[in-house]
Amino acid sequence: MQSTYDIKEGQRAKFVIDTFINIPIRLHKIEENYLLWEALPHRDTTRIQEGEKGDIIFKERFLITYRFTTQIAQTFKYKNELLFKIPHSSNLQLLAKRKYPRVDVDIEGVVRKVGKLRSNPFYKCQICNISEGGVKICLPNAPFKEKDRLILRFKINYENIETESNVESEITYNGKESYGLKFIELDDHTRFIIRKFVESKMNQQR
Repeated sequence: MQSTYDIKEGQRAKFVIDTFINIPIRLHKIEENYLLWEALPHRDTTRIQEGEKGDIIFKERFLITYRFTTQIAQTFKYKNELLFKIPHSSNLQLLAKRKYPRVDVDIEGVVRKVGKLRSNPFYKCQICNISEGGVKICLPNAPFKEKDRLILRFKINYENIETESNVESEITYNGKESYGLKFIELDDHTRFIIRKFVESKMNQQR
């Protein structure tokens, strides 16, 4: 990837202002001189203002991550959307590749906090993406927060999977909470099942 002209519309990314502010965004439109991004619902979207500086970080297919520094040139609202423009850049920095490839999925599961079941009931969730390193789950009105330890159960190709995970991140989008979970430990059999499933999905998408 040579410049921001090569980014595809619909690409998801993060606008990183500092260590603690990472706002999820999505590329809405590519214009001649600017990129038009949509700020996705997040507690820090008020920081999306003209003149604000930060880094945009996005993951290209499976493993590759890019970053470039920018400054917001213009912001405006369209219906319920918060949009902002930034100038194009050719100063894309290639970051380290992901250790594990990640693929988008739509798998039903159940999840709860580690602890006594009476105090920590299971919640139904959707697994939105998966890798050997972890998953992203989506569900409404869950009482989870960063650093919580969770038990997640789901099926892959009729195989029952149960994992323990730490909550690494959380955002809200379209009324649903989304949590990035990092697996604490996987036994060899579970790791093998997930790896083969991910590889199969990657081959289908090529």
